[in-house]
Amino acid sequence: MKVLFGEYLDERNYFEEAAFMFMAANALEQSQESFLKALNVEMTLAVGQQRNLSAEEMTKLREELVDRLKSAIRFEDAGDLIDP
Repeated sequence: MKVLFGEYLDERNYFEEAAFMFMAANALEQSQESFLKALNVEMTLAVGQQRNLSAEEMTKLREELVDRLKSAIRFEDAGDLIDP
């Protein structure tokens, strides 16, 4: 039921709320994707770690975040990920 409600929220662009709902349902991949859509850097990376992503997968996740942050004109946040 939580996953269904998370999907409902995600479809309506309530990405962060959907991500937390997915977390409550232990649907971590969906949670990470919704946090990514919400541009929530800290939670996206935290869920990636919780999912035990490899170093290579975490690097790809950071790169995806950087690209999305740059598209959203959040250059300072993108720069923080490039040079932590």
